[in-house]
Amino acid sequence: MMEILCELQSPPVEWKTTLAPSPDLLLRAILRALAYADIFDYPLTAAEIHRYLEVPASLERVQEVLQDGRLSPTRFRRCDGFFTLPGREAIVETRRRRAVLSAQQWPRAHRYGRWIAALPFVRMVAVTGSLAVDNVEPGTDIDYLIVTEAGRLWLCRAMVIGLVRLAALWGDEVCPNYFITENALHFAERTLYTAHELAQMVPLAGAATYHRIRRLNAWAATFLPNAAGS
Repeated sequence: MMEILCELQSPPVEWKTTLAPSPDLLLRAILRALAYADIFDYPLTAAEIHRYLEVPASLERVQEVLQDGRLSPTRFRRCDGFFTLPGREAIVETRRRRAVLSAQQWPRAHRYGRWIAALPFVRMVAVTGSLAVDNVEPGTDIDYLIVTEAGRLWLCRAMVIGLVRLAALWGDEVCPNYFITENALHFAERTLYTAHELAQMVPLAGAATYHRIRRLNAWAATFLPNAAGS
């Protein structure tokens, strides 16, 4: 596992160019996807492994590897529809517990998201972070990415901060942790982490702006080719 984790920010160059990964390369990519998710105590389903692979492959090919009895349980473990690294089966229950907490938090996230979207000059609101993948713990902030009209960022930020303070009076932790303007939708930090954030964000308002972000950051497909445009 440690070898895989050390390589997470520097995958082999050939991974970026291959169109038909060999069985060994596909297995390696699967283990890397599991290792990345394991950092967040987050087991993956077969469909999620496919989505977060760093090589292009069909879901059917991924399932073939996952169903290979010669590999499990020596390389990964199966548990109630989820896959983990060996010895990490306990995070399946962690994910289930966090999913329940996330379901309780989503109505508030939608409510505050609608309020933010209704503010002048706001062009898009999206949930990011742990809630975007239903992986919150008690007391976790509701993280938002907010896109504003060009030249209005600081005004929008001031209005949103007022809403944040109001939410705090009601016991809710709202964290508008990422503000950008509609003429600066390129993400400068091109990393596996940022590619995940792009693929995982959940737009609540401003669908057209959201799709522009995905198009303008098509570089993310070099990290997560199966999640491109989704």
